[in-house]
Amino acid sequence: GLKYATDKKAEALYLVQDSIKGLDAYAKGEITDFAQVGIKALDDQTIQYTLNKPETFWNSKTTMGVLAPVNEEFLNSKGDDFAKATDPSSLLYNGPYLLKSIVTKSSVEFAKNPNYWDKDNVHIDKVKLSFWDGQDTSKPAENFKDGSLTAARLYPTSASFAELEKSMKDNIVYTQQDSTTYLVGTNIDRQSYKHTSKTSEEQKTSTKKALLNKDFRQAIAFGFDRTAYASQLNGETGASKILRNLFVPPTLFKQMEKL
Repeated sequence: GLKYATDKKAEALYLVQDSIKGLDAYAKGEITDFAQVGIKALDDQTIQYTLNKPETFWNSKTTMGVLAPVNEEFLNSKGDDFAKATDPSSLLYNGPYLLKSIVTKSSVEFAKNPNYWDKDNVHIDKVKLSFWDGQDTSKPAENFKDGSLTAARLYPTSASFAELEKSMKDNIVYTQQDSTTYLVGTNIDRQSYKHTSKTSEEQKTSTKKALLNKDFRQAIAFGFDRTAYASQLNGETGASKILRNLFVPPTLFKQMEKL
């Protein structure tokens, strides 16, 4: 999988390019033999990576798709048609479920993989993801209550959430943070004034002076209530669960012990 990702110049390659021995040189064409890259299959279930230097967060990187294994025979048989989301036959799985069908604006269906190594511990035979257009935020909860869905997303800002929180409080869970982080920054060298009413030279000059003032920028930062902003979509309870002070999840890095 890593060789395929490198040869295809996958966008996510940067996540491991400087970590694995020889990978950066192979990606840049400085070496052409992938055998010189620090990856080796020790057996059918074990892959060994040789790193340029220790990384306390390496284990978290192994869950990323860029390091996922790929069956070479299947890959070669599909060529450029490999891994097309609209064609289940172009995808090969080693996980607990197989993609069975995709119907646009209707559903995506999965079935239990009979060849999965731990299939005896997979207790749900079929999974169906139903399409929802996102318009009526109360509809998923209604479909859950009438039995149409076994799980549904809730919207804390919807009119029905307060009632749902009382009746289903013990069954409401918050999903883990994903790998995406949004932030707000200050452009201290503004050149464009297309989307503002401040168009005179005097206004532009005063705006630039304000943005270059550290105290002004800090005042904006300290005055911005992140929790209140996040509450507009996630409600008061959910707002605090999505806020970050880092570009990455706090679990990505671990403090290195003294050597």
